[in-house]
Amino acid sequence: MLWKQAVEIWHRFRRRPLLETVWQETSTDSDVSYTNEWFRFQQHYTASPDYFLWSVLVDRLLRCGGRSVLEVGCGAGQLACFLRDCGITQYIGVDFSKVAIGYAKKACPEFMFNCSDIYESDVLRSWDYDVFISTEFLEHVPWDTELLRRLRPGVKVYSTVPNFGGCNHLRYFRDCDEVRQRYGSIFHDFEVTALLANRNGKTYYLFQGTKPEDVSD
Repeated sequence: MLWKQAVEIWHRFRRRPLLETVWQETSTDSDVSYTNEWFRFQQHYTASPDYFLWSVLVDRLLRCGGRSVLEVGCGAGQLACFLRDCGITQYIGVDFSKVAIGYAKKACPEFMFNCSDIYESDVLRSWDYDVFISTEFLEHVPWDTELLRRLRPGVKVYSTVPNFGGCNHLRYFRDCDEVRQRYGSIFHDFEVTALLANRNGKTYYLFQGTKPEDVSD
């Protein structure tokens, strides 16, 4: 237990996502759990358990007229492939894992992918994007609100957070009000939708808003 706590503290100090265990680059093919993860993240996006969630997010993104997308925590590029197939032509995905980015580049060579820690990268300010998306990311990092405050003014944001712990989650949310309390003050036109994932109550909260001109970093 103490060792586990020490590892978590180290990760927080390094300002790195705790998702690193998913993309453990030293794992071997004989490790069944990692092999299953590789298989999951290489499936076509329609076979992903997150497809229903992505479908709602992509529909809203297209309805807002977004054309240039920045995705943080892009993983193996499944959502990127979905966006490409829906007509998005300008996209950049950021992830800290070389393995994940390698898969993403193969799956979706039409798009740009950047292997970096988002807090050591200048992509938030240097790349011309009008939409920011993140799924299964913000709940893993201690600096979630800081990241959102660094987005460019006028950007549309679509992100998801869960109502359940585990999987190295640093936080989860019991209802839409808790999501509003944490993120609502950062954006204009803030909305939250609860999306039920199974009959046991597993839920994702999809929130959206616009980064205002008058919020400083």
